[in-house]
Amino acid sequence: MTIGQLKNNWLLLVLMIVIVAGGGVWLNYNFSAKLAALPTISQDNLNKQSNVIVRTANQVTVNQDDRTAQVAQDLRSGLVGLFKTKAGGYYVFNQADSQALILTSDGWLVSNAPVKGNWLDEVAVTVDHQVLPVGQAIYDSVSGLTFLHLTGANNLSVKKLSKVNQLTLGQSLLAYGWPGRALPVHINQLNQTADGVRSSDVYNNNILLSANVSAANYLTLVDFSGNVVGLFNNKSQLTPADQLTVLLPDLLAHQTINRVSVGVSYVPLDSVVSTYGQVGLRVVGVTSNGPAAAGGLRVGDILLTADNVELSGANDLAGLLVDYRIGDKMLIGYKRGGKNLQVELVLTKLK
Repeated sequence: MTIGQLKNNWLLLVLMIVIVAGGGVWLNYNFSAKLAALPTISQDNLNKQSNVIVRTANQVTVNQDDRTAQVAQDLRSGLVGLFKTKAGGYYVFNQADSQALILTSDGWLVSNAPVKGNWLDEVAVTVDHQVLPVGQAIYDSVSGLTFLHLTGANNLSVKKLSKVNQLTLGQSLLAYGWPGRALPVHINQLNQTADGVRSSDVYNNNILLSANVSAANYLTLVDFSGNVVGLFNNKSQLTPADQLTVLLPDLLAHQTINRVSVGVSYVPLDSVVSTYGQVGLRVVGVTSNGPAAAGGLRVGDILLTADNVELSGANDLAGLLVDYRIGDKMLIGYKRGGKNLQVELVLTKLK
């Protein structure tokens, strides 16, 4: 090959490289330009392009199903099945007569089972197949729940109890029962009575859920963090879990159930349409010989604050009492005849 041919071949190679490089730039620009020209996925474009498939809703459903399964699995160890004692000493795991939530690691439980003649004929079966006899039973007529103590129990799994006043309208929750029943629900209505009247001394909540929940099948209402927010009692009501927290000290120390009382019924003005404004709780009833009566509160008074905490439908007296004990004092700010007044109440035992 001559020098001239080498030069020609070299020039041809350079030319080919330039063409390829230039074409690459053009191809890259042309492809990018076409990408830029593609429509974004907006609602308008979705309406125009029937071949675009969005799977977001399905993915959300799958995620919720996964979360439901995870929460249900975590809760299993916090419940026990209750069985009538059998001579043979064997029990069919998923055929319990009733169920209970474990409150303490040393064997205190709470059950929504109907009142029984003799709880001492019952045994509890844990998720890890321990069989423990019931040694003590205390029925609470206010909540419709029965507190049980298991003989010889230790290191039982205890789930966290949460406050029901932290719930919100529309919130997704899970009704859960032994031995693994799980029903996703959400809140349709919060703490609303038929006539709008509430009581400081009523400890069950009227929460309307998106599905009917049978207390025979489900015991606990839990959030998706696995916290127990309430128990379905045998009165077809929801007992707030934080009420159990209030009862535990006396239950553990003295095996008794004590609750505090204010002795007043009221209508939250922010939850109704009235001529009295929309601030505070308007008193519609006062229990004789109760703290409210002793402090001089009357029907028609508007309760504004309790220990400087503003009162409302979402933050009423019944909800605040979970943090008080018998003998505690509560400073009530109220309005009567256009005047702002105060009175200190001494809380007594609910009778």
